Amino acid sequence: MMNDIREVRGYYPPDDEWPDVSAKMIKEGGIEFKMVDAENIYDAPAFFNPVMVLNRDLAILFAEVYSQKNEVEIRVFEPLAGIGIRALRMAKESSEFISEIVINDFGEISSKIAAYNIKKLALGEKIYQFRREARSLSLDLSEQRFRYHYIDLDPFGPPTPFIDSMWPVMHRRSMIAVTATDMQALCGVYPKACNRKYGGFPLNNHHTHETAARLMIASVVRSAARFDRGLKPIFTSAVDHYTKVFFLSFQQKGAANNAVEIIGYSYTCDNCSQIKYIAGDRRYVDCCGNIEIAGPLWTGDLFDKEWCELAMKQLQIKDLSSKRRIEKLLLEGIDASGLPGYFSMDVIGRRLHVTQPSFKRISEQIISRGYRCVKTRFTNNSFRSDIPGVELMELIKNLVQELKEI
Repeated sequence: MMNDIREVRGYYPPDDEWPDVSAKMIKEGGIEFKMVDAENIYDAPAFFNPVMVLNRDLAILFAEVYSQKNEVEIRVFEPLAGIGIRALRMAKESSEFISEIVINDFGEISSKIAAYNIKKLALGEKIYQFRREARSLSLDLSEQRFRYHYIDLDPFGPPTPFIDSMWPVMHRRSMIAVTATDMQALCGVYPKACNRKYGGFPLNNHHTHETAARLMIASVVRSAARFDRGLKPIFTSAVDHYTKVFFLSFQQKGAANNAVEIIGYSYTCDNCSQIKYIAGDRRYVDCCGNIEIAGPLWTGDLFDKEWCELAMKQLQIKDLSSKRRIEKLLLEGIDASGLPGYFSMDVIGRRLHVTQPSFKRISEQIISRGYRCVKTRFTNNSFRSDIPGVELMELIKNLVQELKEI
């Protein structure tokens, strides 16, 4: 028989006592909650970032999709919850899909604010709060045989110090969302820091945001494999100041082996912008210019079309403030399946010393040649296509010449 989770060390019950800090009311999604009143979010004694509403909306959406697809009320664990807004919204907006949510934060003020809002919103029967070091709590929960269908690991900085401690508290088949906010390291500003934290070298070029996501995915996949877990990314985003990836997790040695075998390197030509993702050891790749190499990183798909379609269907009945942004992100996941990497129209225009034609004209020409072309949201003015880079440059040159002759 499962133990009472309230008996686990560090349980922090709901409380209607507000800490000794100034306060204001904030509304997000289906809840109105009390928060510290501060001019700068980074100077506040408890952290809450309104910009991360997209991150929280995505969590709510995919948790519901996972519950529906697997026909189960899910148990959720958020080990670095801050003041717990994601959990409060999940408990309120997704009550029919979620049986319980366990949240945790080590900060004193953050914990008091979370406890206060849980009490005022009468969500104490759905949300169980702890004040512990995240890794220590995860191991205690594992020892007591508590297991979760969905984990949202959203740290301030890299997720790598915490990821190993997540696998023991996950169901055999489950879902985990991992966020990384240290984009300067992942995007190549500090390559040594990236290698130290994620075990791979980045590139600071027009592919930098996809490279960042792939480096993070590879790091998480290797961590899971050490626990005989295989991961499959089903949705990847690189927006604002972070990258967030949703994974399906399978407790299978074969799945773990298969996932690790997809890790390899990216090879980008600095002339035609062609990028190739090749699994396995680093190798020689020839093209029309110098080759820039990044990795080890994930070389497989960043999206799963079926899951993105299910999320799009669920999104249509949701009232989320970032609904339009999510639609665009999901459309890329649906339409760009099997199209790794992308071309930057700005970069190609500068290399050819031309004013670029419109994306519409470029896209029409690419498709007329039998290739695919999908706008990407990973960076501005860029698109995914299976057209060779050299052919794309010739296509753009011809379009520019045609426009001059008109």
